[in-house]
Amino acid sequence: MEDSSKEDLRWLLDIWILWMTHGGSISKGYPTKVNYFNTSNTTSSKDFEDQIKYKQGAETNTIINDLPEDQRAAINYRYLGGKKPVSNWDYSNSLHRALLTIEEKAKFKGIL
Repeated sequence: MEDSSKEDLRWLLDIWILWMTHGGSISKGYPTKVNYFNTSNTTSSKDFEDQIKYKQGAETNTIINDLPEDQRAAINYRYLGGKKPVSNWDYSNSLHRALLTIEEKAKFKGIL
């Protein structure tokens, strides 16, 4: 991954982290409510920006939920502080493959 690509991916994951950690429960793999983002009628550029970030967070979550279990666990462990699932798990390889897949799918969806 190139440096600019890594920065773009990190930016997208930061939005996803914000989407996942603001409001409600994430026990089902997504927040039950997201208080930080305003999804009502846009009244300012800040509101519009928040709506875009909300959609990007939701799209990124969809991509992550479609990852194989080991890769999804690696992302959750790294970025959300989840628990390490098993001792014989190849964390670094799973994380690397997950990041490559997220980047590829995010570019395909037009959010990166």
